[in-house]
Amino acid sequence: MTLTRDAKKYIIFGCVFGALAITFALLYYFNVISTLNLFTCVTYVVYFAGLALFYNGGLAREKGNRATSIISYLCATVFVVAAAVLLIYGFATDNISFFN
Repeated sequence: MTLTRDAKKYIIFGCVFGALAITFALLYYFNVISTLNLFTCVTYVVYFAGLALFYNGGLAREKGNRATSIISYLCATVFVVAAAVLLIYGFATDNISFFN
């Protein structure tokens, strides 16, 4: 079974964004960045998980799994919208700041 160029792209970017979500969770857990609070960490993790799900949906569509593709796209949309809402709420309540 050979992978198309698009399938390889979906796998690579899905893994990259999934790894970024895990990285930010670990950065918060081990307190590597002192200014990274829980609210900001959750915003990053939800956003990168949403992006990873978008690429997972693309791979599922490429493989012909229609149901999996739809579910991945719906979950990804919810995650990215939630991250945007968290970002706006964080700026409004000063939980997230541009400058420290």
